[in-house]
Amino acid sequence: MSDIDSLKKMPFSIEAEQAVLGSVIIDSEKLNDVMMVIKTEDFYLEQHQAIFSALTEMFISNKSIDVVTLITKLTQMGNYTEGDAAKYIKLLVDIASAATNVTEHAGIIKDKSLLRMIINASRDISDT
Repeated sequence: MSDIDSLKKMPFSIEAEQAVLGSVIIDSEKLNDVMMVIKTEDFYLEQHQAIFSALTEMFISNKSIDVVTLITKLTQMGNYTEGDAAKYIKLLVDIASAATNVTEHAGIIKDKSLLRMIINASRDISDT
């Protein structure tokens, strides 16, 4: 099995990742609770890691978090073009408008992250 095939089968929840990010964009006060459960590396998708990293950096620096400031930050970091950032952030906000329990969704992300770590450790052991 190729590395690409194995990555496709790694456990993750795009819905939980999107819901958490969108919820934090809508209400940055939720980020404090989320940061107690997960860290940037717990997100499976690199684009979500970049967004969460930008959000946490802004939060720790006491910068205002909203759609415009986040798009600006992501563009400055070189992770997105302004147009791509705007489209994806809008999607996250739309998804999050239906999400109500951000800490439970963060827990799902953490659980999937732990499963990936176990899978990777098992592969490392079997390769030795």
